[in-house]
Amino acid sequence: MRAVFACLVSEQSEAEKYQGLVKEEYVRETLKRDQGEKAKLISWIFEDFTQKGDNYATAVTSVKVSYSLEDQPFNTSYVVKINAGHGIGPLKAFFTILFKKEGGFYENIVPLINAELTSFGLEELKIPKWYFSSLEDKKEVIFLEDLRHRGFKMYDRKMGMDVPHTQLVMKEVARFHAASLLLLEKFPWEDLLEKYTFLKYDWHSFDGCDDEALAGMFEPNMDITAEVLHRIGGYDVAEKWLRSNKALVLHHIKEQLRRNPPFICICHGDCWNNNMLFRYNDEGDPVEAMFVDLQLTRVASPATDLNYTLFTSLTGEGRRSNISNFLTTYYNSFKDLLESAGKSPSFSNEELIQEFKKKNLFGLIFGVMCCMVIVRPEDDIPDMNKEVDFEDKEEVAKLLEEFKENVMNMMENNPLFKPRFAAIFDDMKEYGVFD
Repeated sequence: MRAVFACLVSEQSEAEKYQGLVKEEYVRETLKRDQGEKAKLISWIFEDFTQKGDNYATAVTSVKVSYSLEDQPFNTSYVVKINAGHGIGPLKAFFTILFKKEGGFYENIVPLINAELTSFGLEELKIPKWYFSSLEDKKEVIFLEDLRHRGFKMYDRKMGMDVPHTQLVMKEVARFHAASLLLLEKFPWEDLLEKYTFLKYDWHSFDGCDDEALAGMFEPNMDITAEVLHRIGGYDVAEKWLRSNKALVLHHIKEQLRRNPPFICICHGDCWNNNMLFRYNDEGDPVEAMFVDLQLTRVASPATDLNYTLFTSLTGEGRRSNISNFLTTYYNSFKDLLESAGKSPSFSNEELIQEFKKKNLFGLIFGVMCCMVIVRPEDDIPDMNKEVDFEDKEEVAKLLEEFKENVMNMMENNPLFKPRFAAIFDDMKEYGVFD
C-alpha cells in the first residue's frame, strides 16, 4: 500500500545516493552477530540488486563482505534497507516512523514470537534473519539476511500469483497469525501495545498527520478509481458507491481495522507479492515462501491480511476460482500450528469465512489502489524525485492530475490493468459490498 503514495513522488530503485548512511562499523557489527566474535572484516563493497518497482518507501541495496575466520577467507553478503526519506508532506514523517517500526519489530517482537514457537518445538517465522539496526533519526538503516543465498526469488509483481504460490502464502500468513497468538496469550495485546508503542502506528494513527491531511491522500484515489470505472463502463453501482463514500474512506479504514475478539492477532499488514520471496525446486515449483518488509505490522483481524493479499496479488480468475480453497488452506495451517502447541482456534473455518466477508471493504480499498502500481512495467513507473510542497494545493493537485492521466493511459494501453482492476469490483458486487 505504501507503494501507491510513494509512487506519486519518488520511486527509486538505485540506492547510491543513500549509501553514505551505511558505516563500516555497522558492517563490522553485522558480521560479528552473524559469524561470531572471531570473524575479522577484510573488505566490503555495495552491490545493488533491485530493479525499479521492487521497492518504494525505502532504498534497498546489499553489501558484499570479505572476512577471515580462524585464518580462512570467506565471503558473504547482507541486504541493507535505508530510509530514503520518500513521500510528501506528512507521509515523509510516516515512512520514517514505519522504518523505525520495522527495526523495532525485528529486534523486539520477532524474538518473542520465535521463543514461543521453539518452546513448543515448532519452526520459527519464515522471515529473514535480522542482524543490526541503526535508528538514528534520518539516518536509519537495517541489516538483514540475504535470502538469495538460500535460493529465494521475487515473483513477478505484474502477474497475479498462481495457485501453488498462493497456497504457500496462505500457509505462511496463517503461521504468522497463529504464532502471534502464542505470544498474545502470554502478553495480552493491550499490554503489548503499551510496552511496544511502535505497534500502534498505522495509516490512521501516527503523530504529525490529522484526519484531514490523511483524507487528502486517500480521497483522490477514490475519484481516480471512479473515473476508471466510468471509462470501462457497466459499473454504475460501484461508481456511485465510490463517489458517495469518498469522504468516508478514512472512516471505513478505521472501522475495518477495529479490533473485535476473537479475530485479533499480529498481522503482517503489507503482504502483497512484492513482499514475498519464494524458493523453487529443480522442476521450478515453489516449495517455500518467505515474508519480507515488516513496516506495517499491526494488531488487527487476520481477515485484513487475507483480503489484502487476495485482492492485491491475484488476478480475478485466479482468486474467484479458488477462494474457498485458499481460505481452507489458511485455516488448516492456522489450526495445525495452534494444535501443535496444545491450543485450539477460537473461531471455526465458517466463522473465518464470515469475517473475511466483513473485511472485504479493506480488500477493495487497498486492492484497487495497489493495482494502479502493481501491473506497471518498470519503464512506466513514475520517477519524480523532486521535492513537493504538500501545503501548495496547486502543486499537489497537479501531481495528482499527472498520476490520474498515467492511470488512464495504463487503462488504455496496459492489457494487464483493466481485467485485474475490474475483477475486484466484480467480486465485491457478488459479495454485496455495494448493497
